[in-house]
Amino acid sequence: SHRSADHAKQMRELLSGWDVRDVNALVEEYEGTSALKELSLQASLARPEAKTLQKDMAELYEFKYCTDVDLIFQETCFPVHRAILAARCPFFKTLLSSSPEYGAEIIMDINTAGIDLPMFSALLHYLYTGEFGMEDSRFQNVDILMQLSEEFGTPNSLDVDMRGLLDYMCYYDVV
Repeated sequence: SHRSADHAKQMRELLSGWDVRDVNALVEEYEGTSALKELSLQASLARPEAKTLQKDMAELYEFKYCTDVDLIFQETCFPVHRAILAARCPFFKTLLSSSPEYGAEIIMDINTAGIDLPMFSALLHYLYTGEFGMEDSRFQNVDILMQLSEEFGTPNSLDVDMRGLLDYMCYYDVV
């Protein structure tokens, strides 16, 4: 309240020497600007939300569109995209280059203790989206994350790795 009183006082001082028509023009300008701001906000809210790379990648992982290699972990098949995993993770780049054929089944042998099916799936989801599902308390454990980064390597940001995949086209047949 004290602050608004200061603003009111400053406005009175500023406008005290103005002609009434000029003050009226200023008020109309403020009202017009306020209406444009409101209109802009309403237009933004009316637009459908644009998909992000992260959401598209999450859908790609979740719905398994056009996968080209199967990772077998604890007798469970994880259909994945060779180019994405190779671009995101040095471990997978090396592993997948040893079986270049389409539809290859690759048995996963992970040395990090405590990796189960949900954690392996969350790790793949992270490589696709750059996000861990933090609801899983195991990912709060810094020791496990450090072991995973030592075994798999630490990826760049999702945007950087996908830009590299697009720019260098080392997996040109998948883009």
